[in-house]
Amino acid sequence: MKRPVQALSIVLGPDDQHRTSEAYPELSAVRRCFPDGEQLITLPDAEQLAGRHVLIVHTTAPPQDERFVSLLQLIDVVRGAGAASVACFAPYLCYQRQDRRNRPGEPISMRVVAAALDAAGADQLYTLDAHAPLRAARIPVTDLSAAPAFAAHVRKLDLRPDVVVSPDKGGSSRAAALARLLGVSMIALKKNKEPDGRTWYGQLPVELLNRRCLIVDDLCSSGSTLIPLCAALAEVGSTCTAVCVTHLLTERAALLHQLPEGTRLLSTDSCGDASAPIGVLPLALEAWRPAGGEPPAELTGQGKAMAPHGI
Repeated sequence: MKRPVQALSIVLGPDDQHRTSEAYPELSAVRRCFPDGEQLITLPDAEQLAGRHVLIVHTTAPPQDERFVSLLQLIDVVRGAGAASVACFAPYLCYQRQDRRNRPGEPISMRVVAAALDAAGADQLYTLDAHAPLRAARIPVTDLSAAPAFAAHVRKLDLRPDVVVSPDKGGSSRAAALARLLGVSMIALKKNKEPDGRTWYGQLPVELLNRRCLIVDDLCSSGSTLIPLCAALAEVGSTCTAVCVTHLLTERAALLHQLPEGTRLLSTDSCGDASAPIGVLPLALEAWRPAGGEPPAELTGQGKAMAPHGI
């Protein structure tokens, strides 16, 4: 019979120190950059991790290459300190949209990322609303959903949408999960793209006429999808009560300026934005099951640490 895991610690990456668990011992990593541009991640008091099960919390949002190397170094530090197991929570995992070869001569970068995490010494990986399944990973990968946190925040703000809208068919399951939690219908649209990257929407379904809509998407890097979608909804008399984006990679104020007046922009802190209304660390803590043992009572969803930040 396996013993319950009791010796748990959290290690916060150098760009993730706005997060706090309020339940487990935390160590914070430090990044040092040399004149030649190389970085060195250090972890003061790393010896405290010997024999403990560790969850590294580290986003790899832009600048992706720098932060991904930081994560690899941090895994090596924790493994070298003698941790019993090393799990990584990368709320935004870089290169997740490069999950296939679109033409000869291209890499499957997502596979390279998975191999590097395994080689560095990670035992488990937790992601959040990943763009695609992390195929060919040697370590267990758990993709968490931000839908419960979004649903709680939508209720708190009393937004009362009539329908949840996915900008494309690929986001159907994500939108459906949020719609179920809110008790409303869901519609996934067909997104059209020009060769130059411009996005546009044709005639919208009649079910969207004069409705209160909530748009949900996994990622926004420029607004090139959300802006034309909101415009198309406005043309049929619908209002966009809120836009829920898990990974907001563009500047919040600039995006809001281009969305219809009064639209609420709800996003998580997956990319390191401490001002984001929804913190994602509680989602990881609730899901974390350390390798080689049973979760303690603290990991069953009880207690203060389980309440999403800002809700």
